[in-house]
Amino acid sequence: MNEPHPNGLPTIALLFSDAKTERRLREFALREKFSECTTTVSDVAATASLVEGAALLVSDESPPTDAAQVRDASVWDYWLPTSCGDAELRTAVRLLAKIAALRGSLQAARRTEDALQQLAATDPLTGLANRRAWDDELARLVRAAAAGGEPFVTAIVDLDLFKQVNDAHGHAVGDAVLRATADGLRRAIRRGDTAARLGGDEFGLLLSGLQADRAAPVVERIRLNAIAAVINSGLPPTTCSFGYVAEQGSGTSAETIYAAAATALQVAKHAGRDRVVCG
Repeated sequence: MNEPHPNGLPTIALLFSDAKTERRLREFALREKFSECTTTVSDVAATASLVEGAALLVSDESPPTDAAQVRDASVWDYWLPTSCGDAELRTAVRLLAKIAALRGSLQAARRTEDALQQLAATDPLTGLANRRAWDDELARLVRAAAAGGEPFVTAIVDLDLFKQVNDAHGHAVGDAVLRATADGLRRAIRRGDTAARLGGDEFGLLLSGLQADRAAPVVERIRLNAIAAVINSGLPPTTCSFGYVAEQGSGTSAETIYAAAATALQVAKHAGRDRVVCG
C-alpha cells in the first residue's frame, strides 16, 4: 500500500462506497491537477488494500468515532464525510501526499539499511554468508541448543590442494572454483541452514536440527554435491575435505565446537583428503 508511484510521485487513492460519491470523486480527480501526487479512484471494499501511497475514504457509512480523522492502517489513512467540499478534499489530498512521501522515504531508508546489513554479512566473491555472519549464527545455535537441546551440526570444509589450482590455472580460475563450490554447498543444504565462506578456500556449514546419528550421510552428500558443482562447471576437478561435529545441548561453547570441527578437518587432510571425518 505504501510503495511509491512509478513516476516518482505517491499515489493517493480516493475511496468510495456508493455510486454517487464515485461520480463526484472521478470528476474531482479529472478536474484537479496535483503536482505533489497522482490520484486514483477506487472502491473501498474491492481494492483499498492494493492502493499504493495513501488512501482517503469519503463516505457516510460506519463513520469513525472521531469525525475529523481516524487511522486504519490496513485500509485507509484519512476520512471525510460525503458532505465535504472540494476545498476539504484538496487539503486532505495534499496532506496525504506529504504523508505518503514521508512513508516512501522511510521505506527507502529501511531498504538501504537492509541492503547494507546484507552486504556486511555476505562474502563478496561467493555470495555466501561471511565469517561474521557465521559466528553470529553459530552463537545463536549454541544458545538454542543450551536452552532446549536443539541439535545441530557444524562442518568445516577445505578444498584439497587448492594452491595447485591457482598455480596451474591462475587466480581467475581459482575464484571460479570457489564460486562453483559455494554454489554446490548452497544448493545442497536446506532452507534455514547456513553455508559460509570463512576465508581463503575454507567454508563452513551449520545444519540445524540434524541429529548426530543422521549426520554422516548428510554431510557426505553435501561434500559430493560441492565436488560435482565444480566438475559440472567445466573447471579443474577439485576435491574437498570435511570435518564436522554434532552438538545436542551439552553446553559446549562456540569456540570449542569450531575447534573440534577444525581438528576433524585436519584428521581428514592427514588421512589422505577427499573425505569426511567426524570429531
